[in-house]
Amino acid sequence: MGRLGNSWRRRIVSLRDLLSFSGSVRSLVDSLNREIETPDKPLSHLGSHPAGFVRAIAKRRLTMAEAYLLLGSHGPERYQERLAALAVLVDNAWHAKTFSMPINTARVQIALMKESVQARGDLRRQHELMSDFTLASYGQEPVIRRLLRELDLIEVPELGRPLSELDLGWDGHLHDLLSQGTKTPSQLLVDAFIKGISRLTVVYYDLADPRVFEEALEVARLLGVHVEIGIELSVGRRGERLHFMYLPPQDGTPASLKRFLAAHPEELGQFFTRLADNAQGRKRTVVALLEEFNRTRLKEINSRFRNLPFLQAPALRVE
Repeated sequence: MGRLGNSWRRRIVSLRDLLSFSGSVRSLVDSLNREIETPDKPLSHLGSHPAGFVRAIAKRRLTMAEAYLLLGSHGPERYQERLAALAVLVDNAWHAKTFSMPINTARVQIALMKESVQARGDLRRQHELMSDFTLASYGQEPVIRRLLRELDLIEVPELGRPLSELDLGWDGHLHDLLSQGTKTPSQLLVDAFIKGISRLTVVYYDLADPRVFEEALEVARLLGVHVEIGIELSVGRRGERLHFMYLPPQDGTPASLKRFLAAHPEELGQFFTRLADNAQGRKRTVVALLEEFNRTRLKEINSRFRNLPFLQAPALRVE
């Protein structure tokens, strides 16, 4: 009886969605979910204005969804791909039939695409978001303000200036996944743009590889958010450690930070030596943690599958 009831419930839900949303919206959601299943495929972007000939080839919503998915591609070696995807995302987000609320419309459209990707598995929610995107594309003030409220976002003053010049929200200490965060620099900055934040300080433990900070600064430029790069250093024994953050002189461009670091090798030498010591300490901590897990918890987990070796988990490694 329960199985039969579930079957009827699914049919009713399908009928409700069929009557609630147009065929084009349902088709877009189907295409979006196929894109989510292949997030790392190359983004094909033709050199066309969003309202130009490319409209006959690709749906703007799907192009933005593809671009947003690529922002999550991990690793510093892929930062050029993320920058290219962000440029596509921004280019499409700023294209809307509005003159009165361009920055808020762009924020809403990116937020809707982000929510659509994250709502995978909830088809009705995805259908609602796709429908809202269609309405948001016209940039009508009552619609944009309604969507800002529903997305729990502030309304940014429409002064024709970037967020960096509006002195709105700020965060003085953020990490991306290149240090101890969970998001790529591109994802971190896109979230700041959606929330209407003007200034951020993105903190790292080491700046030996310029790709670590180049992405954050380039993304900030594209989005109009002011970003400073900080370096975090810890000193002292466990339980008594002190944490410091150093902000090198910089003007928001990768070139200025590179010039400063290159011009002061002797003064910064001891500082970077200490950063290297910190990095080795963190590595030793991680290695010890993995060894302890393999020695205790992993054996406990695998003991449940003594007679099923193909279900046993292998030992965790630093790599």
